[in-house]
Amino acid sequence: MRTPSHCLHVRFRSPALVNFRSPALTLLLLVCGLTAAPARAQTAPAAAELDEIIVTAEKRSENLQNVPLSITAVTGVALEESGARTVSDISRLVPGLSVSSTGPGQSEVIVRGISSGIALSILGNVATVGYYLDETPVSDLSRNLDAALVDLERVEVLRGPQGTLYGTSSMGGAIRYISHKPDLNEFSARSSLALSHTDHSGELNREADGVVNIPLIPGKLAVRAAAFFQGWGGYIDRYAIDPTNYALIDPNVPVRRNVNSSRLGGARISVKFQPNDYLELLPSVLFQKTAVDDPSTIDKPPGSLDNAIQVRDIEEWQTDVVKLANLTATVKLPQFEIVSSTSYYDRVPDSIEDWSKLASYVLGEAPYPFYQFTRFSQKSWTEELRVSKSAGPLRGVVGVYYQTRNNGLIIDDPVSPGYNERFGTNVDTFFTTDETTKTRDRAAFTELNYDATSKFTITAGVRTSKTTQTHESVSDGYFNGGPSSDNNTTSSRSTTPKFGISYQATPDALLYATTAKGARPGGSQHFVPVPFCTPYLEGLGLTQAPKEYAPDSLWSYEIGSKNRLYGGHLVVNASAYYIDWKTIQQEVNLGCGFPIISNFGRAKSRGAELESTLRPMPGLTLSANAAYTEATAESETFGVPVQIGDPLLNTPKWAYGAAVDYTHQISPAFELISHIDSSYTSWTAAVFDKTNPFYRRPPYNLVNLNVGLHSLSGHWRARLFMDNVTNRHAETGQYFSNTGNSDFPPDIRALGLNRPRTTGIRAEYGF
Repeated sequence: MRTPSHCLHVRFRSPALVNFRSPALTLLLLVCGLTAAPARAQTAPAAAELDEIIVTAEKRSENLQNVPLSITAVTGVALEESGARTVSDISRLVPGLSVSSTGPGQSEVIVRGISSGIALSILGNVATVGYYLDETPVSDLSRNLDAALVDLERVEVLRGPQGTLYGTSSMGGAIRYISHKPDLNEFSARSSLALSHTDHSGELNREADGVVNIPLIPGKLAVRAAAFFQGWGGYIDRYAIDPTNYALIDPNVPVRRNVNSSRLGGARISVKFQPNDYLELLPSVLFQKTAVDDPSTIDKPPGSLDNAIQVRDIEEWQTDVVKLANLTATVKLPQFEIVSSTSYYDRVPDSIEDWSKLASYVLGEAPYPFYQFTRFSQKSWTEELRVSKSAGPLRGVVGVYYQTRNNGLIIDDPVSPGYNERFGTNVDTFFTTDETTKTRDRAAFTELNYDATSKFTITAGVRTSKTTQTHESVSDGYFNGGPSSDNNTTSSRSTTPKFGISYQATPDALLYATTAKGARPGGSQHFVPVPFCTPYLEGLGLTQAPKEYAPDSLWSYEIGSKNRLYGGHLVVNASAYYIDWKTIQQEVNLGCGFPIISNFGRAKSRGAELESTLRPMPGLTLSANAAYTEATAESETFGVPVQIGDPLLNTPKWAYGAAVDYTHQISPAFELISHIDSSYTSWTAAVFDKTNPFYRRPPYNLVNLNVGLHSLSGHWRARLFMDNVTNRHAETGQYFSNTGNSDFPPDIRALGLNRPRTTGIRAEYGF
């Protein structure tokens, strides 16, 4: 029996796969074995063909298999079947996508190893992965937005730099959440309810959402509304800090159980107005609020992955309020399509963080309760106007982009009651700062495809951008040496070209090669208090804190293949890449507890990705994905304990997963529906210092399953589900405090912990 080449790739390139107890290995072997059978027979099985997926990754509608770039599209149906609720869940379905997370709103998204190394960036540098909700860019300078995965048509994950079409936030790639649009002709409604319980939690998890589509003027005007709520019970206990040692607990203070509960709720309304065949107007609004009672982190020591406790003196909380409005106008002409997208985005995350251990370490005093209040804010207006052509030998898009963005940062580190009396000091406040950053982005872009022959296509594109940033701050307090103010203006220009060729060997086989550039603008530093931090700056050879940091950029080189085999029953997509990244923007922690951004030097990322989906018989779908990523530093830099060859942060070398979906009619009225998936993530580097006891984040494997009944009338379905079946306790990230610091104190860590085994039932009804 001949084994398909994609199975050979997964089996022999990954040393982790030799563990035959791995659930992911079992599923991968199942996929490979079933794929091998058609290879031996050389005939297509009698099964339903896999559905084609239409994407808009190149700013126009295309069949996924005909787009010459590395892209995964996860449909809304696949999201529901897999039970995905966050971007961390999406990452197990997408090769090359990894997430470092410590809970809701505390995530860093990494594609192909292009990691900023900063889980919470208050410093102002732009993210490396672009985030889009439909046409609106929502890449923030503070925290990645955890948008609710409700009423989505699909999620598109574009791997590799997308600087030509998506701009400066897309060095590693881009993630696009595409919502369902109003249907002009059919009334429909759907509701979903779920109850579940997480091991060690003291309350039930609740989920509810509903969607309604109403044609107001059939064929011309319709409205679609979705509302959602999620309430998640906590599973981590909080102990008080020992008053003599910040690494120990105080046994005399009562324990607070299950403190890390959270709630997310909101609504989205969109209207579609199509008065004729040429014009379409699509206004939409979104409101979403997240409230977190405590981060999903454990303190190690004294806690561990199997002893989920945190040691804090202050109750921590976070809120995150998002408002978004967009108007997309489309004019459809015989040869061209003109699209105007105007967006307003308003986001305000607030938080209280326990600062007790950091203060004890920095001040050299016994632990005493301290807290830090932080408010981020971002308000932006974005306009993109583009013209696209989808037919003919010359196709492509030309556009202009403009954004104004106002970011605010307020930090308040007050003196706790009784502190001065205990330590004999006279401090009014430790530190306060009020900072504003005004950014203006302007860009023009184009990407064109030319069919040189019926099978050979040439792609060329370029984006030219200018970013201007004005930064102002007013600070005060003990750490600051009294009141001060600062201001700075920076300006960056970038040009990000793209070149590619593709060859349609057969109607079902596409080969492509692409080279593209990605870039981020420079900017102003977050304020560093002087003279408190001066000794630490001098230790790095600096006479003063730098006021700004430089742009960084990368070049990516990729080859890939997309294939539909055996009459459309098997899809195999594969790619390999090499990325050269220069003058990397990287955080440098100062011993005073405040960070700066340095330009890291140089790094390289190289790897390969594989996706395979097989439908060997009606009702059965098997899928597998695998990614190998070797992202390493290629130079050293001051202030960062990194050596040439060290792995970049938060990037697993190996990640793979597999899933089985099966439906079977069991009566004239019902069919059985079932899903199981398993994913494996190899160890990752959490810090650069190899002598640090928290250098490595351990590998882990997660398994999820659900089974239920579906009414063949299409009105309702019910599922029993179990997430994290094996109850694996995994370290999912390392908490970076609002000061940007994770290295103080150096002998303890606040580590992200995934949700333990969760069992529940979900019921849906629609018509």
